[in-house]
Amino acid sequence: MTRFERTKVQLKQVWCVGLLGVGTLLWTPIAFLLRLVLPRGLGHRIGRGVARRFFAFYVWNLRATGYARIDLDELAPILDQRGIIVAANHPCLLDALLLLSRLPDGVPLMKAELADSVFWGAPAHLAGYISNRNIMGAVRTARDRIAEGAQVLIFPEGTRSNPWPLGPLRGAIAIIAQRAQAPVQTVIIETNTLFLSKGWPLHRIAPTPVHFRARLGCRFEPPTDVARFMDELREHFEQELARAKLHPPVGEASLA
Repeated sequence: MTRFERTKVQLKQVWCVGLLGVGTLLWTPIAFLLRLVLPRGLGHRIGRGVARRFFAFYVWNLRATGYARIDLDELAPILDQRGIIVAANHPCLLDALLLLSRLPDGVPLMKAELADSVFWGAPAHLAGYISNRNIMGAVRTARDRIAEGAQVLIFPEGTRSNPWPLGPLRGAIAIIAQRAQAPVQTVIIETNTLFLSKGWPLHRIAPTPVHFRARLGCRFEPPTDVARFMDELREHFEQELARAKLHPPVGEASLA
């Protein structure tokens, strides 16, 4: 890569990362005020609607700059389905916003430090997103959101995939599915890079275009046996990731 090409990619990366930060920063004070004055249900609809549209604009921007190829069309069959759990693997920081850009009533189970942060907290609370600070509280909230017809997004690994391509799975998803009696629709996220994966520094330049693809996996009925469900879920993710069409370069993992 020439110096000119490298500078061009750097500028695209700064723009794409910066756009996400600026958009969130502008929305946060508005979301804080709306949360104070709006009824909860209306606030949730507005919060999720704004988030989906902004994330969709962000995805469009990634594509338009040539920085990324993003294939989400295979999610179409579940977009009109309500009261389900969407379970996906978690290769990078962008996974949630990619899926939320398509899910019309998406509600993620998110880390407590994000839900409580000055930067993300107000938009998350306005939209009715679920904090994992207290597991039983998260289970109850997720059950309520599912009963309302939300599409609850859960990354069973709880954090970005480590080790690659799939880290240990946590049992919260099984408990939520069992308590809510909700089906679990798996989504397989494939990528050709470790960009923004666990351990990837923000300043490191990714080879472009980065490519993300999301496709539907199996659907599981609400579990009766939590341990067996978790074993079957892990086996399914492992099998699907083993046949993925997109893979990071062999040497890239050592550089993340």
